[in-house]
Amino acid sequence: MSDYDTLRWFERKARKSGTKIHASRLETQHSYPFYTLKVNVSGVMDAFIVLEANKKGRCLSISRLVVFGVGEENSVWKDSNHLVFKKISQIAVGAVDYFMDKAPRSLLGLVLEWISTYTTLFTAPCSGCGKHLYFDSQQFKHLPPTLYTFDDEGMALPFHPACQKK
Repeated sequence: MSDYDTLRWFERKARKSGTKIHASRLETQHSYPFYTLKVNVSGVMDAFIVLEANKKGRCLSISRLVVFGVGEENSVWKDSNHLVFKKISQIAVGAVDYFMDKAPRSLLGLVLEWISTYTTLFTAPCSGCGKHLYFDSQQFKHLPPTLYTFDDEGMALPFHPACQKK
């Protein structure tokens, strides 16, 4: 399936579930084989995915995935000004590696599904400790659950990174 088909599938799936997520290809200076997708997650955050695609339009790899607050004006090559989005961008590196190892042919679809779980970033408590805020580190201070994983039934579970390891 091409990236265009994957985006159409993702948009249909989001509409069916009632999730307010929109993914679109940015019309920037074309530097084949790379291009950028912008994913707006329910007014919570914007994720930018820099992809490398083959001539048929299939995602070969993800070069960068960075997350910003909605309305934050930054280059995709810089980090967010907000600690919570810096942390999610850091977690995204591991998620992309995990999905690449798991199913490289479905990489874009898996990453889009994972990003869409962040609709509850500021509202859902941690599935481990039950709290909304947790002291992450000196660098990141107190954060909401920033690590979303899937259970055996495919339900997204929010965790603070320290609570998920327990």
